[in-house]
Amino acid sequence: MRPTRNVAIRSPFAGTILERLASEGAYVQTGTPLYRVADLTRLWVQLDAYESDLPHLEVGQVVELDVEALPSETFEGRVAFIDPVVDSRRRTARVRVEVSNPERRLRPGMFVEAVLRGGEATDAAQPLVIPASAALFTGRRSVVYVEVRAAPQPTYEARVVRLAPQVGDIFPVVAGLSEGERVVSHGAFALDADLQIRGGESMMMGGDDTTPGPYDLALEVPETWDQALRPVVEAYLRVQRRLAEDDLEGAREHAGSLVTAADAVDLAL
Repeated sequence: MRPTRNVAIRSPFAGTILERLASEGAYVQTGTPLYRVADLTRLWVQLDAYESDLPHLEVGQVVELDVEALPSETFEGRVAFIDPVVDSRRRTARVRVEVSNPERRLRPGMFVEAVLRGGEATDAAQPLVIPASAALFTGRRSVVYVEVRAAPQPTYEARVVRLAPQVGDIFPVVAGLSEGERVVSHGAFALDADLQIRGGESMMMGGDDTTPGPYDLALEVPETWDQALRPVVEAYLRVQRRLAEDDLEGAREHAGSLVTAADAVDLAL
């Protein structure tokens, strides 16, 4: 029997060859990789998100992508994974976006910029916001100067408020202000400094960080809920860590634990 000069080796899936790992004449064994193949009709885009942006990101969020090499086109994807760990040096976390690429216009290694858009709030659900320039901070306290409407002349008083994380050039207000109240948006720091010199009620005249205030208003979870949901959260974090390490088998293994933990939660809590 004559030896065969050519042997057909089939790829386990259809795709594009990205790299040749073996050359003609090289000795190979069972399991030796010959080519690196990938399906480019669906890609992952790796983004770096600053830690201050993470509260506004969630899985499933729509992402618009601008590609430097294709300036006239905009692509769309969805957030598939958010790394639970923040890089201690760069203060960023990886965000993985899945993008459909049927025409293969996008290629691995391209540089992209992304814009993530949240859902549009209805008129009844729009949050109360203030300009970022209106807020003054001291420790845990956030202070704004609010107009005193009943005063015979323009008068402003310092008020402690609770603010959500900054979004662009605004702060959503969680507690301490009502719709229609007017705040000082420019010159609040100068106003506060003047009050300090005159001995008036300024930011520094308030209680210290241990004094109860609007910044302490938060949803308290009963201990029974905390104990019941702890195994679910821990299993979820284990799955996230495996996905962050691109360990698919490890993620699948811990996903089973996540399902088991979720099924064990008493929804009547």
